[in-house]
Amino acid sequence: MAVAIPREALARRTLRELFWFSALALCSLAIAWVFSLIVEPTTGPTEFPTENGPSELLQAAMVIVAGMLFFLAALRFSFEIFYASLAIAVACWLAAVREFPRCGSEYYDYGPCLSNNTKGLIVLGAIGLAVALMAIRREPLSRHLRELNFFWIVPCALSGAMLVIAEIIGESYYRVWIEETIELASYLNLLVFAGVLNLSPHWFQTLRAPHWKPAAVLKKRRATMTRVRPSSPSDGRRSAASR
Repeated sequence: MAVAIPREALARRTLRELFWFSALALCSLAIAWVFSLIVEPTTGPTEFPTENGPSELLQAAMVIVAGMLFFLAALRFSFEIFYASLAIAVACWLAAVREFPRCGSEYYDYGPCLSNNTKGLIVLGAIGLAVALMAIRREPLSRHLRELNFFWIVPCALSGAMLVIAEIIGESYYRVWIEETIELASYLNLLVFAGVLNLSPHWFQTLRAPHWKPAAVLKKRRATMTRVRPSSPSDGRRSAASR
């Protein structure tokens, strides 16, 4: 059952849609690479990009906007996509906090920064906003398993995979320029996906199927289906003739 449910949910999607989301990830990587080469060219694999430079500021801006778009998607969608969009929105805002340097840090030279207290307030505010929305909406997760929609996992998983690869390259191989470039591509991919989620919600929203009914309605339907088929007028005439 654990394998059949995602397979059935993903089967609602076509290979064309999977192709376009994969192409989006590759295009995001290409655009980010060209941007980094033009704006912050590197002379070697160990050269560090400028702190608070164009790449990092653009990353912060994109992930903030992506978080806002995912929050709007959470207001629009229901069921599992509501919770997923809300969680990704909070994750985006936490990533934005991470992108801004701490004021007074030894790596901070100039540009926008956040104090430790400000970072803590933003984190608490983002989590509190998500909890408040969940308390207000009280969105159920208990619809029929066959109605679950897992397609949103695909583009989010691609962005997550790029972030993991970027972290490994930066921490293990100390190629920070490549790390920042891949992070930029990940956030760009996530931003475009958040836009698609709002502009084309019909790709992701699964309407309640006919079997999403209260138990009493289902019981009545089953009783109706098991009844004997009512006789037609011709059957009545044949019965009268036989008498």
